[in-house]
Amino acid sequence: MDDFALKKRYTYGTILIDMETRKIVDLIESRELDVVVTWLKKFKNIKFFNRDGSYTYAKAISQTHPNAIQISDYFHLIKNLCDYLKEHLVRKLPRMIEIEGFFYEGKISIDESVIKSKYKYKSEWELSQLVKKMYEEGNNYSTIGKIFNLQYRTIKKYLTVSKEEFENKNKKISTVERVQRKQNLINKVRELYAKGVSKRGIARECNIAFKTINSYLDESASPKTKVSIVKNKDFFKFKIDIINLLNKNLKKQEIYKILREEKGYKYALRTFYLHVSTLIKENKSDYTTISEPFTIRVKLNKIISMLYKPINKINDFSLELYNKIIEKYPLINKILELINQFKELVQNRDLYKFEIWLKNAAKLNIRELNSFLGGIKRDKKAIENAITYRYTNALAEGSVNKLKTLKKTMYGKASFETLRKKLLWYEKNK
Repeated sequence: MDDFALKKRYTYGTILIDMETRKIVDLIESRELDVVVTWLKKFKNIKFFNRDGSYTYAKAISQTHPNAIQISDYFHLIKNLCDYLKEHLVRKLPRMIEIEGFFYEGKISIDESVIKSKYKYKSEWELSQLVKKMYEEGNNYSTIGKIFNLQYRTIKKYLTVSKEEFENKNKKISTVERVQRKQNLINKVRELYAKGVSKRGIARECNIAFKTINSYLDESASPKTKVSIVKNKDFFKFKIDIINLLNKNLKKQEIYKILREEKGYKYALRTFYLHVSTLIKENKSDYTTISEPFTIRVKLNKIISMLYKPINKINDFSLELYNKIIEKYPLINKILELINQFKELVQNRDLYKFEIWLKNAAKLNIRELNSFLGGIKRDKKAIENAITYRYTNALAEGSVNKLKTLKKTMYGKASFETLRKKLLWYEKNK
């Protein structure tokens, strides 16, 4: 027995399939208790019922066939258990799980010195290839940036640039050619703006910063104009202040804000980032702050996938990574063990272990799991039969799909009685 939608979320019917002949016996235009009871009374010789966890069907069968054996579908049991525990994981765990370490040649490492000594490079192109290798091993932008002291935009560029593009961009050109290129770019920006293209649109098309567009639209803009560079001597007036703030574990952006508001620092954030990195390298002995650890970030969806399939079937995941995660979140291992034990006892038809499993599950006192256990208590006999007998509701699910296909060929125009007759005629003559 199973239900099917005549109009999803509004009206439902009930279908009955013979487990021996594998043919549809009948269907009705309702799943209400009184209607189902009246309908089942027509089939007096039924001794086994295989159904899902529906309370209505359980009660209807008890009223019409009190001596029949009711068997709950074990597939729905396992799926419902996983769904309940999925809700618990979503409630308890962060959306992004972070563990200390980074991927190094397929394994997780936390030794920063090893990777820095291993990844030496002679040119910027070699650096870009190392960045790609680190990213392909599963490291995030944050970890790569810490290892190679790179910004987000630079990492993104290295991941997409080709050898030809890199060589063309870094090719030495004469001053005359450089000035001509810049003039062409200025002309293009002005032409697009004259045509009504927005500054944001120009920035995307020309691949330049929004502020640069304003300077190019200025009539006094010249391709020979040099951008003023903040001299180190101006920046390093704030050396002691910056080191003291770094030692308080403040982030660079927070330090920049303090310098601007309290110390009179007046240069751009990007310039500050450029020089503060140099300052840290040159004054490492004075800078005692412990840097943030490298982290591997794993989406919660990866953990949830383990409820439904084994680790080796999950992309970009490994047993080593799983072991690191459960060190930080032992709850995950408890839940997976609980699901695996349930699957095993169902597979081995072990009712004794089923009772032990119920007691162990109740001891965990998980809100969502308690709801699942409550459903088991209400339908315990049928669930025990699901473990004892090897019947599944897959036949009903397949028949419902067959019914849906037939319904679609009728374009939803025919009445329920026409649909019923057509389906039963098809079953009789197949």
